[in-house]
Amino acid sequence: MIVLDSFCKLTDCVSHSKPKGYVQIFERNKRNNCLKLLDNGNNHIVYTGREWLPQRVFNISREPSSLVNEWCVCWFGLGTGGATIDDPFNPLEVHLTDNELINPIVIDPDNTSYADGGRKAPFDDVQIVQDPDEDNRYLLAQIDITITASTGDLVNECGLYISDSTTPSASTFILFARYTFSTMELTDDRDILFRWRVWF
Repeated sequence: MIVLDSFCKLTDCVSHSKPKGYVQIFERNKRNNCLKLLDNGNNHIVYTGREWLPQRVFNISREPSSLVNEWCVCWFGLGTGGATIDDPFNPLEVHLTDNELINPIVIDPDNTSYADGGRKAPFDDVQIVQDPDEDNRYLLAQIDITITASTGDLVNECGLYISDSTTPSASTFILFARYTFSTMELTDDRDILFRWRVWF
C-alpha cells in the first residue's frame, strides 16, 4: 500500500493526470459554411468534475439526497473572465480548484433551448469515437457546441457543466471542465463551433 505523507503530494499527482480534455474552436462562415481554426489546446477537468465522476461511475452519491450519481455532463457556458482587458490574447491559467467561470455571460436570452436564463447552451452532438493519438485503441467523448449568438460580447472562457436535467428548465449546475482562450467577439457574420474531446 502506498501512503502519501501530505495532501499536497496527492493534489500534485492528480494535477498531472487524466481525466483531461482537448478543445478546438472554429469559426464557421455563415455565407459559405467554411471552418477556420481559431484556437486549440488542452484543458483540465476541475476538481468539482473529478469529484462527480466516481459517483457517476459507481452509481453511488456521496450525499444520497442529491442523487448526483444520476446527473450527466450536458450544458456549455461562455464567459469573459479568461483574459485581462490589457492583454486579451494571453489567456489566464485554468486552476483545478475553479468551480465556475470567472464571469459567465448570457449567451442568448431568446433561445428557448437554452437553460439558466440563456447562460447554458445544449450540445449539438456527442459521439464516442476512437482516439487517433492512441492508434485508435481507446475511446473518447467528442462534444460539439455551436454558438450562433451575435451579442458583441468579447469571450475568452468556456466550460462544460453537469446537471440533473437536459431540459431548458434545468436549474442546478456543477462545473465539469473549464478552458480559456484568446479573446474573440460574438458577431453576426459567423458562428463559433466548439469541439471538446474528453478522455479518462
